[in-house]
Amino acid sequence: TGYYIYSVSILCDEKALQNYIITTAPNEYSKVWDFTGKHLRIFGVSNESTYFIDVYYDVKDAKYYILNANSQDVKVYDFKTGQLFKNYKGTPQTWHMSATVIDINKVPTLIESDGNGNLRVWGFHSGELIKTISSGGIINLRGLCVWNEQYVFSTGSDYQVKLYDITNGVYVKGFPGHKSTACSVEKIVHPLYGECLISHGLDGNLKLWTLPQNS
Repeated sequence: TGYYIYSVSILCDEKALQNYIITTAPNEYSKVWDFTGKHLRIFGVSNESTYFIDVYYDVKDAKYYILNANSQDVKVYDFKTGQLFKNYKGTPQTWHMSATVIDINKVPTLIESDGNGNLRVWGFHSGELIKTISSGGIINLRGLCVWNEQYVFSTGSDYQVKLYDITNGVYVKGFPGHKSTACSVEKIVHPLYGECLISHGLDGNLKLWTLPQNS
């Protein structure tokens, strides 16, 4: 009520045959809705701005988790109970803009981007910080895209799509192209070019990024 929506995610519970929409806004609780638009419940806290919300299904635990990247930390909630599962907070204090979970060597690993230009890698279940990868400057990193178990892309306020090697813990390079903050990046399969990236920025443009033909 009274605020714009920062992020939306869809949770499809195949076992329960239920679909949910989860929304976030500045200084409000996160909210759960059904597909008719009926508000079901709230969770989280009301004094933080949640910039990004996503869903992760842990196959081993058979649980849905909600990833909540906000102005204080990254919080993970058990979707069924609404209870806080774990929080991930690095130093210094900064915004936490995006988060995702991938399996690296079959171990769930949380990756997040922050407002100081850092990519952080955490043990999902342990909450242990595994490594911090700096972009080499104070950059507000935004969206995340996992290419594979080794490489991750992010976008930032320096107008670039940026590549990180999380296996070796290094920032590889940036790809300029936008004329304003690059907000998000996704991996797609293009019918002509195969595996590609598509990014969008505050300049109002979508950019399609393809691999060199000899790669």
